[in-house]
Amino acid sequence: MQSNFSTGIVLLRKEQSQGSNRTTRYQKNHVINSILAFLRSKGLNVEGSAKSSKSFCDIMAVLSGKPLEVKVIAKMLSQTQSRYKRSVENAGAFYVAVTNAEDFMDWYCKTILTL
Repeated sequence: MQSNFSTGIVLLRKEQSQGSNRTTRYQKNHVINSILAFLRSKGLNVEGSAKSSKSFCDIMAVLSGKPLEVKVIAKMLSQTQSRYKRSVENAGAFYVAVTNAEDFMDWYCKTILTL
């Protein structure tokens, strides 16, 4: 696990939600793929993972030496996701919940590029 942080590997967690319809899953996967393409353009490696949970992130990465977790959401975080977000941030990592790739890119430019 430490080697992943030191080499900047991005882990994709694919949504396995049974309650979602195809359009929602397709849109979410499109956002995830757009963010991954953006992160790849910054020189990060990508690795897939089949595990997923409602409270866990969709993308994990290391940016500027700090872990980053990205969650693609429809409107807002659930209570469970909000608690998880707080625990991630309390541990010193970045946690970003976005509804589209543009929101992530805006966050990246405002946060990471100013470090």
